[in-house]
Formats: sequence, structure tokens, C-alpha cells
Amino acid sequence: MAASCITPIEFSVPDSDPLLVVDAAITTDNGPYTVKLFKSFLVNNRYENPVTEFGAQVTLQDDQGNEESYSEVEK
Repeated sequence: MAASCITPIEFSVPDSDPLLVVDAAITTDNGPYTVKLFKSFLVNNRYENPVTEFGAQVTLQDDQGNEESYSEVEK
């Protein structure tokens, strides 16, 4: 039988403006693909869900000039 103990680590994070977080997985498989946009928040604030960003225009471009635009489908 193995036992372990988890001790929380407390640390200070300086205040900053929220940053845009892009959560996506684009592969060589056929789509559809999903791109989710969120605003960052301080680790100590322990929100249940990050703040979702709506109304953005998302276009991905590769090094060969290929482009793919994404449309908002949920609110």
C-alpha cells in the first residue's frame, strides 16, 4: 500500500491586466475544429470557469500563406 500527502503551495502573483488565452487543437485530420478564447485571471482567484471572450474574429495562417477563418457558433 502506498500513501502520499499533498501540501498546497502558496505564492504571490503580481496584479496584471487579463491576457487573451487561445485554446485550440488544429490537426491534419478533417475538421471541424474548435477554437475557444478566454481571459486570464490570477491563480489565487480560483474561478470555477474562466471568462469566455465573445465576438472575436479568428483567422489562422500557416507559413505557406494558407488561411482558415473561424465563425462563432456558441454564446
